[in-house]
Amino acid sequence: MNADLFPWLTLGIALLIGVLVGAERESSKSHAGIGLRDIVLASAVGWISARLQEPLIGLAFFGGLVALMLIHRPRDGSVLGVTTEFAVVAVFAMSYVLGGITTQSSIAIVVALAIALTLLLDAKASVKRVFRELITEKEFADTVRFLAIIFIIMPLLPEGRFGPYEFFAPRTLWIAVILVTGVSYVGYFLEKFLGVKHGTWLVAVLGGMVSTTVMTQTFAKQAAADPQRLRISWQAATLSNSIQFPRLLVLLFVTSPSLAQIAFPALLPAFIVGVLLSLLLARGSASDMKGDSVLKNPLRLVPALQFALFMAGVTFIGAAAYEFVGERGLYITSAIGAILDVDAIALSTADRVSSGLLDVFTGQNLILVAVGSNMIVKSVLAYVSGSRGFFLRMCLSFIVMLVAAVTGVLLFG
Repeated sequence: MNADLFPWLTLGIALLIGVLVGAERESSKSHAGIGLRDIVLASAVGWISARLQEPLIGLAFFGGLVALMLIHRPRDGSVLGVTTEFAVVAVFAMSYVLGGITTQSSIAIVVALAIALTLLLDAKASVKRVFRELITEKEFADTVRFLAIIFIIMPLLPEGRFGPYEFFAPRTLWIAVILVTGVSYVGYFLEKFLGVKHGTWLVAVLGGMVSTTVMTQTFAKQAAADPQRLRISWQAATLSNSIQFPRLLVLLFVTSPSLAQIAFPALLPAFIVGVLLSLLLARGSASDMKGDSVLKNPLRLVPALQFALFMAGVTFIGAAAYEFVGERGLYITSAIGAILDVDAIALSTADRVSSGLLDVFTGQNLILVAVGSNMIVKSVLAYVSGSRGFFLRMCLSFIVMLVAAVTGVLLFG
């Protein structure tokens, strides 16, 4: 763009920002006597202040603007809050930035900020409704705790690996805590706002995000309590268990992209076949199951910490077994560890692969062994908690998904 036209472009954008924010404030009934023309003039003053290239003059203009808003603010208490005043300050600041920039690429950032500001101002009713009616105090407190887990505790943890066989990696273990709590946190709010009354699909998907073992047992009990729900319980349990495979892919991608890439041909076919089977079972199933929510709290920190400790224990046992009996020890550990949770085995394996302690092909095999072992455990749960019919049907679902995974490895691995 011609250098002579660039200042005119920034001036035009600054005035348009003033018009955009001013028009929104005009339509609001809460503005403190400040209208469209006032905010446009504030944007013009901000742009001129920057063009003068005298910081003290710009500071003086800013101080005068704030003083004018304070002097003319109504004293009768009819205006609550200072949202409009802050909007004027923001418009002045954005216009000041526009007046001082010399590159076209920086304009997009200011424009995006102005649009975001306008959307925030316009969403007043929705924001109030969310934080006063939809979000409880416990949910807000758990949200703050979840953010603290990520942005306060995580940076304080030391890097590196410690202990015998270097089994203790604080940051890796804490990432596992964040992932587990994050899955339950997101699942909780999805379930709260979308609801489970629309049928078993939502329950199965959200429950599968948290624990496929728990969901298998839940649907097994429902099938045993009401034989008419055998088909829909089988369909829901199959769908829930198919969610395990993309969940594993996400965990592997975060912790070890190379292992995620090599495991992709196994986990993706298992997921697709599981979903297709559940869709097939859904045809002709008219029952409408109303299950209780599996998710009770937004933040489930204790299970996540137990998961991290279990992961550390699996890592230690796996390293010790590898030291004494070689790779066979890792397969035994994966099979036994997956009895409780496949995610711990997957994250432990991914950590060893990313650290160079294990090759990706061995890691892929360990994950397949873990998935197979976990399926055996869930089959036992289907028999103990459910009925013989549910057990046989779930065995069929597990066999189909496992065959799809092995076929994917043989064809594309």
